[in-house]
Amino acid sequence: MFVTELFPKRPVQLSGFYRRPRLRDWVLISLGAAALAYWSFSALPSLVDDYRLGSTGTIAAESGLENGVCHSNGLADCEFDAKYITVDGTRHTKHVTFFTFVQEPNQEADFTIRYDAASPEHISTSWGIQLLINRTITQAILFSLVIGMVGLLVWLKVHPGQLSRKLSEIGANPTPVEAHLDRAAAHSGIARIQFSWTDSTGTARKGSTRFPGMVEPFWLDASKTKMLALAGPNAQAHLLDADLSWVDLTDLERKRLFEAQDGVLQAAAV
Repeated sequence: MFVTELFPKRPVQLSGFYRRPRLRDWVLISLGAAALAYWSFSALPSLVDDYRLGSTGTIAAESGLENGVCHSNGLADCEFDAKYITVDGTRHTKHVTFFTFVQEPNQEADFTIRYDAASPEHISTSWGIQLLINRTITQAILFSLVIGMVGLLVWLKVHPGQLSRKLSEIGANPTPVEAHLDRAAAHSGIARIQFSWTDSTGTARKGSTRFPGMVEPFWLDASKTKMLALAGPNAQAHLLDADLSWVDLTDLERKRLFEAQDGVLQAAAV
């Protein structure tokens, strides 16, 4: 008999592999997201002011800068103190920060400042306008990285619950199916096996299951292209491990499945 035909027709408790993130992982991701967020928001005001005042702001009576410095290692971090005198003779100083990829301001170009007549502390600099497109792209990438890291933290928190619900739904009404190996990829000691199967309506489905270390799926052929999986509602399926330790079977049930597997493998070897 086929292995799938011998599988018990009853609800089962199903488990799977999930690597819980270490405290260090949480801390590093959180610190990385916080640092990127700080850098992004520290440079955002000057970018907004450059868009708002770059062509419409009032030209300062005098413009200059001090303490200018750029640190570049792929990502250029430039900051300086902009000093300017408004048309009413008032002196102002504004610290400006912006980030770019590779490109730095042309320090040979004239440095001029435009300001908001209603709020003179808001300024646009000629250096900022030079790099406006680069700064915009850089800012968008930094924000995307922040969102990605925050999303990763949420996923790390939510994923175990999603996996648990998926396995509970499959285990409540399991249907043993023959899954076909599509692709396997290993990273950091974890193998992710992508597979396909056909459900009871004849519809082709796809899924994936993670395996730790040297753990293999329950193979259904000698060439290791077919595996035993349990399918459930909502087009979900989960591969079983080679020892059938991820499903609560009796010793007799497990023995029958192993014998059926041996029979298939021996027939293929003849």
